[in-house]
Amino acid sequence: RPYSHSDLGWGPWDHRMATDAGACLGLDFGGTLSKIVFFEPREMPQYANPLADFLLSRTLYGRSGTRDEELAFTSEKLGGRLHFIHFETSRTAGAISMLEKFQHNIHRVHATGGGAYKYSKLVKDRLGIRLMKQDELQTVVRGIIFTLLEHPDSECYTYEAIVDNAEESSTKSKRHHGVSHVDALSYEMTKVPCPLRVDADNFFPLLVVNIGSGVSVI
Repeated sequence: RPYSHSDLGWGPWDHRMATDAGACLGLDFGGTLSKIVFFEPREMPQYANPLADFLLSRTLYGRSGTRDEELAFTSEKLGGRLHFIHFETSRTAGAISMLEKFQHNIHRVHATGGGAYKYSKLVKDRLGIRLMKQDELQTVVRGIIFTLLEHPDSECYTYEAIVDNAEESSTKSKRHHGVSHVDALSYEMTKVPCPLRVDADNFFPLLVVNIGSGVSVI
């Protein structure tokens, strides 16, 4: 049978179920970059307004923080819009200082990555926020399923090189998707959609390759 949002334990946002602005956040500490996802419900609860105003009134934060507007998308199932922010992990102390300047109303945040342990005490002592450590690979797989449920035709894709037809014919035996592995970066690449249906009967098993600047996992 096809997977659904209920298989992930997710349903429409209900602000009556939470009194913590941290319910709108997810955090991943990477070796080089840390990533934040902020969920903006259609009906923003009052306790989350200060955080929403801070995050959505700008696209740049401090020296390295950036909100990528092109990545944001609306989830009809969840009843809101997801925004994506990244900053250099080495500047975590600066990010904490920014949050200290206003009443953020965050008590707990679900977090992955080594920094969820490394910065746990610092975040608790300075902000009063408890980092709830999550299994990283389980979170990645759940995120893949969620993304494919939301945008099955656009978020599953590959890249192929744009090469001249004559050149492609003469070197076809040496090329993969029309271009050799060695000189792939010298060609202009085009994004090719690969729609994938998330079905319980054929989606698993799957191979997850998670490439990080510090640690990569297969």
